Amino acid sequence: MEIKRNQDLHIRKSKQHVVAFIHGIFSSPSHYKDLIEQFTELDYSIYAISLHPHSDNPREYLKLHKDSWIEQVNDTLDLLLNKYENVYIISHSLGGLLSIEYEHINQIKKLVLWAPALKPRLTFKSIQIGLANMNKPQSDEYLEFCRTKGSVSPRNIAERAFLLKPSLHLLYNIKNARKKLKNVHIPTLVIVSKNDESVQFSTGKLAEREMDCCEFQLLELEKSLHNDFSNEERDIVYTQIIDFITKKETC
Repeated sequence: MEIKRNQDLHIRKSKQHVVAFIHGIFSSPSHYKDLIEQFTELDYSIYAISLHPHSDNPREYLKLHKDSWIEQVNDTLDLLLNKYENVYIISHSLGGLLSIEYEHINQIKKLVLWAPALKPRLTFKSIQIGLANMNKPQSDEYLEFCRTKGSVSPRNIAERAFLLKPSLHLLYNIKNARKKLKNVHIPTLVIVSKNDESVQFSTGKLAEREMDCCEFQLLELEKSLHNDFSNEERDIVYTQIIDFITKKETC
């Protein structure tokens, strides 16, 4: 399956169920390729949102204002709610914040928050990812994975400077999402890892404490990194996500 990095992906399989995928900052719909393929086999429709500005040119990110992403997500999810009976969200990092901020979040059937960026973390690995040349193949397997799934391709420090503005927008979304956690009442699965280089492990307990969900599940991992699950944990996570989305509601 070909998933383009800077375009929305809409696969129509079911007229009733659609899974909306919302990626993290500077990532892309291709980040979810394996999960998307599994859900299409289960006859779920798919809508993977490519967050603005739909370009790999860092300069284009200067055009974003602080509400660009949430307005885009609100508009897209509103359209999906009008078209499908049941809408499910699988989100990662920034995508989790945007999901929590969605004005009609309690009309969504179920919510998956993978490493929601509610409590950021700065580590050597996160700095290494931030400074890597994403135009060139990386010898580090994880850096190469991040490179191939990224939506933007800065070639030097000057081009990376263009990404400071949207990075500050991330802080704005963190503040808003933290305030709105208590307003989320739908079944929610939160996935966090002790080895995540960009989000604190305690984010899971924060979500559990602050959210007022009719059903709450917390999956705590040991080895997975921020942008990818470890080989040992990947199948476990995918199985739990699919079971969570597909099982009959208890509330």
